[in-house]
Amino acid sequence: MLGSDAAFAALVALLSSQAALAQVSPGESACVGLRQLQVPGAALSEVTADWLAAGSPPPQEPPWVPPLVVPLPAYCRLSATLDRRTGADGRSYGIGFALALPAEWNGRLLFQGGA
Repeated sequence: MLGSDAAFAALVALLSSQAALAQVSPGESACVGLRQLQVPGAALSEVTADWLAAGSPPPQEPPWVPPLVVPLPAYCRLSATLDRRTGADGRSYGIGFALALPAEWNGRLLFQGGA
């Protein structure tokens, strides 16, 4: 299995190509197809892909994040956990992530990370 950094880089590269495909055939069907996403060398679990029409309210944010006041364009929100595993302490660990893949993509990518 790839290391977490390499697996995440592979996932971003694959999803970039998936986003380009989604731009060719935009819409809910392309988004729903991402629910079957498999990344070679990485274990994905808890994969969800939801199509949000233009103007839909953004996902719930933590209380310290100010609310978004601009309407969002149509997009697919992909969420999953990368490399879910059980630690030495018996607790479950994994790298959770979410991507917003717009219906009309300009080819640019913004990556933000945090705890």
